[in-house]
Amino acid sequence: MENGFSKSFSFVALSGINFPHHSRKYLINLVQDIAKENKVNAFIFAGNTLAGRSLENDLKKRIKEKKDLIKKYNETASRGKKIKFNDEEKKEIENDFIMDMALSFDDFLTKIGINCHIVMDEVYDRPIGMEILRKLQEMRNDIRLINDSEAKIPINISDMQEMRVIVPRKKPWFYKVITGFMQRLIDSFVQRTFSPPPSLILVGCCGIGAQLPSYKGVYSFAIPTLHKIIEQQSTESTVGCLLMKISKNSEGKLNIDRKR
Repeated sequence: MENGFSKSFSFVALSGINFPHHSRKYLINLVQDIAKENKVNAFIFAGNTLAGRSLENDLKKRIKEKKDLIKKYNETASRGKKIKFNDEEKKEIENDFIMDMALSFDDFLTKIGINCHIVMDEVYDRPIGMEILRKLQEMRNDIRLINDSEAKIPINISDMQEMRVIVPRKKPWFYKVITGFMQRLIDSFVQRTFSPPPSLILVGCCGIGAQLPSYKGVYSFAIPTLHKIIEQQSTESTVGCLLMKISKNSEGKLNIDRKR
């Protein structure tokens, strides 16, 4: 390390854990083994960490079960002992559900001494998933949450710009060309930003593993997902992760060593 900068930066990036539905513990264990074996600096979770819509349905079921219990009790209770299901009780059920899911995900995501940058998204994580991730962050010291669909993650190498991690801002529309959705997300980012070009762009929630060596003048990679995205019909969904090491070559230019 010179002047506070490192000579290289390495990470494992993944997308689409989709916990707790369609998530597989053995896959996250394999990813963590890769991270430990290669002594990476960080994990990057690029969207769809939680299965937000399924979690919303699970919460609705839990609320309905409570309402049904109250209804059944009131059928035989005397007039003065009937009870109502109010907003306070609903909020208590929501809080208990968020805590239960945060504890379950904490158990699923074993601590291995590597910090996790989790880019949240409202499309897949949904507000309920984002609340669960915030609760998880309160419980652990290795979690950094980023609520930005075009998140900045610093690269601690001299004269290198940060990397950008892009996730969908709205429900994705997949194309016949396998990189079509990836390119659309990058195009939207480039049109909106006034910042200098990043050194690297990673795109999550695409269901593919792809590299565009100089798209819009920037190295760009689609991060594989840990579950098959049914809507992605242009190719077999790439289930896996992205292992990458960034450094500078002898000419001071970006050098990327990656494996999928």
